[in-house]
Amino acid sequence: MANEHATLLNSVLGRLGRNILLFQQIEAGLKLTLPYMHAKGSASGDVAFARFREKTKGQTLGKLVQDLQESMMADNDILALYLELMVEQRNQLVHHFFEIPGVSLSTAAGCRAAIQVLDEQHSEARALQDLVHVLGVSLAAALTKATFKDDAELVAARTALKQQLPAHVEYIDLADPSETNWPTTRIVQALKEAEAQTEPVNGMTSLALAGAFLRSLDVDLGPKAYGVGKLKRILILSGAFEIVEHFPHEAAKPITLYRSKPVNSDGPA
Repeated sequence: MANEHATLLNSVLGRLGRNILLFQQIEAGLKLTLPYMHAKGSASGDVAFARFREKTKGQTLGKLVQDLQESMMADNDILALYLELMVEQRNQLVHHFFEIPGVSLSTAAGCRAAIQVLDEQHSEARALQDLVHVLGVSLAAALTKATFKDDAELVAARTALKQQLPAHVEYIDLADPSETNWPTTRIVQALKEAEAQTEPVNGMTSLALAGAFLRSLDVDLGPKAYGVGKLKRILILSGAFEIVEHFPHEAAKPITLYRSKPVNSDGPA
């Protein structure tokens, strides 16, 4: 029993550190991005930007989240409730964790309760971390396209941030679809799924049949949702597929066929 308690205690301590670090990463990301996003920051001139950035450095999650909502100008009750919950979770973790009913480091049962609380908290907070991550990628993209397009270090940072996006996060650049993180997009995943769900043509997948399959999944799952006019353009931009124009017979119009590239193939040119 003593060994079990010691093992559980170590698990609790590890999870405590993990969750605290997660909230610190969220705060750090917001402190970096908000001065560029908020109306009282960069949009009001260099002096206002510097003042807002300096003020932001000393803020904790509650005020940062308030500034985030003002920056996004989102009248969304669900988002507001979620952000409020995240602030409560962070404060509970830092200031009141051992006041949670059932949580204790003194017993195995108390440790198990703590592990459950910490795992649920971590799972809920990951969505906010993902949002802040996407904001960071968007900010880096905007800066490299505008003022710092020749800054190799910033370009490398933007590329690294984009590559580190979790597989469940879609990063879509409607203004410049070539910057969309195509491998993680729902539409690319659906095009791959179509390869197994449609009748093959010459050992490949008909793009026309794939389009019909996508519409059967969701009528809005199409290229326009990604800032692109044609589905074939997504095949090209993603760099994830081999593409062939196939002529069923000599007088026929070509049909577009595709198949997924091997996993280690190069991406778009």
